[in-house]
Amino acid sequence: MKARPDDIDQKVFRVLRDIGLLRVYLGVEAGSTQGLRVLGRGVDLDQNRAALDWLRAQGIYTCFNMLVFDPESTIAGLRESFAFLRQYADTR
Repeated sequence: MKARPDDIDQKVFRVLRDIGLLRVYLGVEAGSTQGLRVLGRGVDLDQNRAALDWLRAQGIYTCFNMLVFDPESTIAGLRESFAFLRQYADTR
């Protein structure tokens, strides 16, 4: 299934896992505060991390796409994005 990080309701996803949920494509979209702001995602890095961490802890296979570059990218934003990618390197 596809979900946004702010869609991860633990009670609902436990039920989904128990009835056979195999994979979640999580709409992280950016790994930097600046990138999330530019993309207008309406979530922050803490919500992205919380969703990924919780899904990982539940043993639910999770993958995400991330836009590293945008028209307003900065070196600081790129560093933040690459740190995010390193933190979730095991997430495909």
